[in-house]
Amino acid sequence: MEIVFILIPVSLVIVVIALWAFVWSVRNDQYDDLEKEAYRILIDEEIEIPHPPTNQDTDVKNTMQDQDRIEGSSIKQSRRTV
Repeated sequence: MEIVFILIPVSLVIVVIALWAFVWSVRNDQYDDLEKEAYRILIDEEIEIPHPPTNQDTDVKNTMQDQDRIEGSSIKQSRRTV
């Protein structure tokens, strides 16, 4: 029977803490818009496309030269394996 004298104040403290947490969440707009948050994960974000480099001609030439080197080395390797 003595445990009741401990459990009632403890339960009242828990209720007060829960009520305070609810009031705090309402004041801080935690329940403002429930629908938007549910659908936000489904919306795609806009991906920023990086701007092309200003020296496009030199970049194209370098890419072509790199590609020729790669193709040339693969031809040499295929001749070695045959």
